[in-house]
Amino acid sequence: MRPLLLAFLPLLVSCTYDFDAYLPRGGADGGPSGGCAEPGAKIAGDRCYFPTATLDWAAAKKACEGAGAHLATVSTSAEEAIVESIGTGNRWIGLSRPSGSATGAASFRWVTGEAVTYLKWAVGQPSGAGECGQVLGTGGWGDDICNKPLIGICERQ
Repeated sequence: MRPLLLAFLPLLVSCTYDFDAYLPRGGADGGPSGGCAEPGAKIAGDRCYFPTATLDWAAAKKACEGAGAHLATVSTSAEEAIVESIGTGNRWIGLSRPSGSATGAASFRWVTGEAVTYLKWAVGQPSGAGECGQVLGTGGWGDDICNKPLIGICERQ
């Protein structure tokens, strides 16, 4: 085995790679780049937003975490606009309330633990239909049962 390795050593030593020529995927055309290369991804400031496959809320949360992200949290109208622009129909976000808690908006929390300071509940929402929060296809937020299959919106810094 050793003579074989020695025979290839000159080839290994002469290999070079021009690291200055490396370009991350995307970027120049306004699409995702660097750490935001998932299909359907959008960049806003220092954050990357992207959709999951169609999953229930818990599985969407795990899918985001597996990608080094979390289900999206929304703290400004600009962030809401980005989240609403990804996908169509109802989509999971990182908003939920403990099972058995009061059904009002005050019971909902972000998956990150940050305070819920920005609200965009649709008329008649939360309705008490479920413990998981979603962006509605018609705009605003709603609550629903957590085992419904929807895409999730992930957020990564």
